[in-house]
Amino acid sequence: MAAKIESSTANCLRAWSGDDKLIAGLPANLAAEAPGRVGCKARISDWIGNTQRNPERFTFEEVSAPPVVKRIVVLSSASLANMSGDDKIPAALQKPIVTPAIPAPDASPVDLGAAGQDLAQAESLCAQVQQKAAEAAENAPIKRFASDCSSSLKQIRTTMEQAARSNPSQERLSAIAVGATNFTATAQRLLFANH
Repeated sequence: MAAKIESSTANCLRAWSGDDKLIAGLPANLAAEAPGRVGCKARISDWIGNTQRNPERFTFEEVSAPPVVKRIVVLSSASLANMSGDDKIPAALQKPIVTPAIPAPDASPVDLGAAGQDLAQAESLCAQVQQKAAEAAENAPIKRFASDCSSSLKQIRTTMEQAARSNPSQERLSAIAVGATNFTATAQRLLFANH
């Protein structure tokens, strides 16, 4: 009997594979920062955490490796193609996928103090790196850094603002801002490497 693999499981593993070809064409709820991506990983991790289902104790990282995911995609496609009319779930009985509503962030400005200044400096340097990366060679380190710095700094800002709203301790904000300080050092090195 052929293994039956749900397409939602295959799509989740595609999202976590890190392989651009496998990730292409996935639903928006499985994008890098979407809550559906995190939720599906938790669901699969729980499933493989059961030693009766997974006596070999494969980890999530092992089952989401690109070669394994490619095989899972093939099996998933075969499962769907081999389903008889009796096996298929009628459309009226299928549960729609509901993505939980994310509360809108508090739009009021937050004082991040000195840590906020460190973050602002990193954001400014990131913008400069992105401008310089546009002129760089295809595989230049500055291009890789430029593609990552904006989203990473945005995440750091969100974390700092949430922390400032719940516990506005400068010590805590400074600890979070360490990531921004690291970005600043790397950006300066990349920007001024040829000067």
